[in-house]
Amino acid sequence: WRASSTKTSTGQKFVIGYPAGEYEGIWLRETIREYGDKCSSLPFDGIMGLCFDAENSTIEPQLLDQFVAKGVIETPIISIWLNP
Repeated sequence: WRASSTKTSTGQKFVIGYPAGEYEGIWLRETIREYGDKCSSLPFDGIMGLCFDAENSTIEPQLLDQFVAKGVIETPIISIWLNP
């Protein structure tokens, strides 16, 4: 595990409400490279840009949907390992 070398903070705080509580943090900008291609100014919604389309508050397709459309992945499924 290592910290991102391309993330920058906007300094703008946010709060997202859920039935079980709230999540708060600071907006970040990140540069993602996939096979050398740079993805910049790609808006996303939800924590880490992962949410169902019905909950998408932007007009942009979600990150996983864009990966499927570009043939990067076959299905919009992801797993995340969090090391406690």
